[in-house]
Amino acid sequence: MTKYSFLDDYSEGCHPNILHALADTNLIQQTAYGHDEYTAKAKQLIKREIASEQSDVYLVVGGTLANIIVMSSCLRPHEAVISADTGHIVVRETGAIEATGHKIINVVNQQGKITVGDLEQVLVDHPMYRTWLNQNWCTFPMPPSLAPSTANRN
Repeated sequence: MTKYSFLDDYSEGCHPNILHALADTNLIQQTAYGHDEYTAKAKQLIKREIASEQSDVYLVVGGTLANIIVMSSCLRPHEAVISADTGHIVVRETGAIEATGHKIINVVNQQGKITVGDLEQVLVDHPMYRTWLNQNWCTFPMPPSLAPSTANRN
């Protein structure tokens, strides 16, 4: 089986076609900060690909910034991220996610993965999340062994 490394988005060279396109357009002057014809074309291609012409598309300079934007906009202020201890957001992003106020709960990985048992243990170790789960804030199916009792629901 081929093993892929997703170390980060800065440790590899670019695809030869990208390098060729950069060389071809290097001396063509464009307006800066996303107002150039190439950004406009990229946005249109993305809208067409996702079949949503009315969508707004924003390009960012790197994966860390993209993760900050997504996690801080998708998570409520009291929510956390569960990650393998080898996860990119733990090892490479040097606190960027936690700087937004969201805790990262590290789980010791098993061949780079987190198991259902690992998630169950996180819920046992962090009982405040069980309270949030009682309010249906869970985005993954609750294991029956950890499901909150219906007797105490309001």
